[in-house]
Amino acid sequence: MSPRGARVSSLALSPRSESGSVSLSQEETQRRNVIAELVKTEKDYLDDVNALYEVVLQPLQNGAVLSAEKGKEMVKDFDLLVSSNKKMLQRLQADRSGSQIAQILSDFADTALRPYSEYCSVTFEGISKALLKNKSEW
Repeated sequence: MSPRGARVSSLALSPRSESGSVSLSQEETQRRNVIAELVKTEKDYLDDVNALYEVVLQPLQNGAVLSAEKGKEMVKDFDLLVSSNKKMLQRLQADRSGSQIAQILSDFADTALRPYSEYCSVTFEGISKALLKNKSEW
């Protein structure tokens, strides 16, 4: 298992030795651990993003802290962001050999980094305003 508990055995296996056991070089073992960690990290990220939505963004969107219009603006790219990350995770999980990692990451960068950047700037601005507005309650 990798340091975070991801199972490397879910990746495609290399040819077996005469004894029937899997024979991997140290470099290949390390490569597979890195790929497994990438998949686990992406899954953990999506779990965290969903929690962020439920705990922070949903209350902002419903007008509890900001105007409903401003709250909706803050989450407008959220669905695209989550959808892009889910697609990337699915592709990473499907690429058992790890041979398409560079292409998957490149495709993700092309489709998701711009909405992610916009989402971060709008969300940061909205959360900052909400905190300043409610500062007297602290």
